[in-house]
Amino acid sequence: MKLRHLLLILTLGISTSLPAQQKCEYTVKGKVFDRKTNEPLPFVTVQLQNTTTGTNTDLDGSFTISNLCSKEVDLIFSHLGYKSFTHHHDAHHGEMKIFLSADEIMLDNLIVETDKITGDLSTITTSKLSGKDYEKFGSASFADAVSNITGVNMLSTGQNIAKPIIHGLHSNRVLIVNSGVRHEFQNWGTDHAPEIDPSLYNSLEVIKGAGTVRYGPDALGGVILINPPELELNKPLNGEVGAKYRTNGNAYENNIKLQRGFNRLSIQGQASFVKQGDLSAPDYLLSNTGKEELSYAFSGRYHLPEIDFQVDYSRFKQDLGILRGSITRNLNDLATAIEREVPSPTSDFTYELNNPRQQVKHDFLKVSGIINRNGQNINLKYGYQKNFRREFDVRRGTLNARPSINLELTTHSFDADWKKSSSNGLSSVIGSQFLIQQNRNIPGTSTAHFVPNYELYRGGLYLIESFERAQNTFELGARYDYQYISIVGRDQAQDLFRDELSFQNFTLTLGYNRKISREWNFSTNIGSAWRPPNVAELYAFGKHESSIEFGLWRYEFDENNEISTDNVLKAEDREISPEKGFKWIGSLTHFSSKFDTEITFFVNYIENFIVSRPRGITNTVRGAFPFYTFEQSDAMLFGADYSVKYNHTDRISSTVRGNYLWSKDLSNDAFFVGQPPGRWGYEMNIEIPTLKGSVSNLSVNANYTFTQFQAPQVVTVRSFVDGNVSVTPSTDAFDFLPPPDGYLLVDLYWRTEFKKFTGTFRIHNLLNTSYRSYTNTLRYFADDIGRNISISLDYRF
Repeated sequence: MKLRHLLLILTLGISTSLPAQQKCEYTVKGKVFDRKTNEPLPFVTVQLQNTTTGTNTDLDGSFTISNLCSKEVDLIFSHLGYKSFTHHHDAHHGEMKIFLSADEIMLDNLIVETDKITGDLSTITTSKLSGKDYEKFGSASFADAVSNITGVNMLSTGQNIAKPIIHGLHSNRVLIVNSGVRHEFQNWGTDHAPEIDPSLYNSLEVIKGAGTVRYGPDALGGVILINPPELELNKPLNGEVGAKYRTNGNAYENNIKLQRGFNRLSIQGQASFVKQGDLSAPDYLLSNTGKEELSYAFSGRYHLPEIDFQVDYSRFKQDLGILRGSITRNLNDLATAIEREVPSPTSDFTYELNNPRQQVKHDFLKVSGIINRNGQNINLKYGYQKNFRREFDVRRGTLNARPSINLELTTHSFDADWKKSSSNGLSSVIGSQFLIQQNRNIPGTSTAHFVPNYELYRGGLYLIESFERAQNTFELGARYDYQYISIVGRDQAQDLFRDELSFQNFTLTLGYNRKISREWNFSTNIGSAWRPPNVAELYAFGKHESSIEFGLWRYEFDENNEISTDNVLKAEDREISPEKGFKWIGSLTHFSSKFDTEITFFVNYIENFIVSRPRGITNTVRGAFPFYTFEQSDAMLFGADYSVKYNHTDRISSTVRGNYLWSKDLSNDAFFVGQPPGRWGYEMNIEIPTLKGSVSNLSVNANYTFTQFQAPQVVTVRSFVDGNVSVTPSTDAFDFLPPPDGYLLVDLYWRTEFKKFTGTFRIHNLLNTSYRSYTNTLRYFADDIGRNISISLDYRF
């Protein structure tokens, strides 16, 4: 009896000491495509690294590997005639799409892998610039790069300062999201460009709908997402070193990027430097248009099976000149400067930067964590940004060395969202965003502050529900925001003024997506958006770059209908309401191996639209300038974008794209100044196989910009100087010059790849066309730049 008990005890002890049976319940699914044709690839080998477990894709390019014992696997994709690809996959990701590139073409392999619960609205029209297209344009300015997306134009101040325009809206009405965090900078000026180096990023994505529900206020026109390089695990040391030279401005650029991925850790560092001298129009030099830029970034990722941590830091520094011929001494000189063909003064070429000029610096830090568990996703982000802006005017004596505007903007942001999906096609996202911001004027400018000091606090809560059934997707999004701002400034007599403002708003969006067939897709979205007035629109006072502006609460008309700027108004003196937009957008897309097309229509109605209107010219101790006042009215904008690509053969393709915008000030029955005119473009792309292991790509791009026929009346500066015109509150909208003529720009681009080396050759404005852009605020004084030849060489390892 005792022996039986002993055997039973030994049996139980042995069984309990054995390891518990491992759960082998995980499944990996995906689909493999040809990167160039987007056609499914059958018979691709998909294998778990360092194992014999694997499968092949079926005739539809799909594969499934079941009964996996680990949440994390490394998959190797291989197929005869294609580049092999290794990818680290987590179980919390949904079905992946793998795009393999043929051995002889330049494209790298690509994976599109989203969470099972996406979080962003999928029914809003988006366009992306990535891969070889981003390489082609990404080394220019941020705005120049993104303006190559159909429906996006560029607002510029001279030759170095530019920001994007989406469907006729720019500045505070276009939200920039940098690595998942709102990019906060002094975005109230038309001549304040985002402090972003496009060479540090991998792709740009434009959301053309009202993106307020997901991203918060200021997205009436759309949202631009800037995506950094992915930090891959289990990746040997790799990197890139490059150099570029551009003939116009004798500019040179150097860049370096290094990345290393371990089992749980991935790190990356990159840097870029640019130095450029004076640029040239086709017929003359543009004095004081040089620039110098330095940017660098560091990122680190630590990965656990259900948790990801990441830290990103970057710094962007820029010193740039503004056309010297845009500054004049008196009213007659201003009229002459606008009338003359060649700006004055025009000096010999130099790298030296003189006044007027800008110095900007932007520090960016993001700490983020993602928790994936039980079909749920928690995303936490903290962002810190420090923005410095110094602007130097042409001033007398020792004052010339002092900045006329010296601002420091500090921003703390906190983002959190919870995402969940269910098996019945329903997914939910609940999120919150909080922002604390402080802006201060640094003493020592010896000028009246153009904008006052302020502290801003903003909080928002949002909900997004998505339901998928068969080929249909339905979406609903709602959001509530509250903003409080405390103002401290000085009036014209240098007396302190204070104010406290608060704004709140509820926004809503509805969307529908229909997958009509394998090749055709239709999506539509209607949503509301809002934007509280920024500090400059309320309190701007005095000279800023090449003009003088007065905010909504910094001017009034006296009994003689003349503008008075002696008092600082408040809400009871002039009621100001936030902008509220209602935007509908619809898009029809077709993708096949032979023919791709996308057609987008939109209508955007905006209440309480804030616009800066020309009011005349004035003479100050710092020179003569046009002056503007901010006003509110209702606006309507509608139009269309289209893009059609046709593959003539496997190696030759043509793309036609264009956009049209109609916009009007409904309250005053007038057109706005500076809205982008229609644009049409054609591109032919040819892939040329050359030496063994080498391939080349040649493209010719022709873009025609039409004359803007939606323009207000013209009242010349000379008519003000001669006393032939006066401005009253009832004066219709006007501009100082008519819109410039339409123009054709032709670009040539050639890229070749041999082993680890890549060389590019590009000619911008091949025909050396003299032109002026209607969306360039310095078009009154000079032409845009002429022919520009750039040569680059990159080594990748």
